[in-house]
Amino acid sequence: MTTGVGAGPSGSTGVLRRRLVLHGVVQGVGFRRHAARLARELELSGWCRNEASSVVAEVEGPSEVVDEFARRLTDEAPALAVIRTVESTELEPSGEPGFAVTATVPRIRRVR
Repeated sequence: MTTGVGAGPSGSTGVLRRRLVLHGVVQGVGFRRHAARLARELELSGWCRNEASSVVAEVEGPSEVVDEFARRLTDEAPALAVIRTVESTELEPSGEPGFAVTATVPRIRRVR
């Protein structure tokens, strides 16, 4: 299921996991560091990394805190970031502890 930023189960206070994929000028501007600082401040678990031309973050915690993370991730983005689109997908919680900035997923080059 793909929804808008900050969307969550109405009235839900349970734990959820959400994947956010941000497209635009989001690499090389401190976006992963911003996501990690915000997740740690809000005491959420998960990870973030660069992929092809996007930043992907998965966060897990109380639904209202995950909603706040999604809102603040874009509202308080680094000054040089230009967010064009955000995809948000709810996932099953994994229970993993902590938050990590993981390695960039390399681009696959096509041989012609």
